[in-house]
Amino acid sequence: MEPFIKRLCSRLNCMEAIEEWLPEANHTVNYWLEIIVGFRDEEYIERFEVVILTEDSVRHFNLKRTPPKRCLVVRGEYEWSKVVSLIQNVLDSCPNDDHLEFCEAVGTHFKWDDWAVSKKYVKSDGSNKTA
Repeated sequence: MEPFIKRLCSRLNCMEAIEEWLPEANHTVNYWLEIIVGFRDEEYIERFEVVILTEDSVRHFNLKRTPPKRCLVVRGEYEWSKVVSLIQNVLDSCPNDDHLEFCEAVGTHFKWDDWAVSKKYVKSDGSNKTA
């Protein structure tokens, strides 16, 4: 089982693709990103959502020393390639031998203490399968 980024999308601006979006200023970066993870040789996907911030926006929105849960903080100037790289680094750092262990590791990484691992997998066609 090898996790990979299948799709990234955001509700930031429905009129343009998120990978082409440029912020007005680095301190204004603050949006939800849906990460759809696929697994090589498997038909199941997982959906995760995180908030994308920059170091400047953490300071601007007065988030003190610790950004809120479910956040990915881009260091330096905002670039889409940095966002993708950060997400892939998180996926690569999680165990990938077991689907549930992978999901729990992603949840732990983003401090999702209110996130419970479901025993229900979602197939890429939208149907469900119970483990």
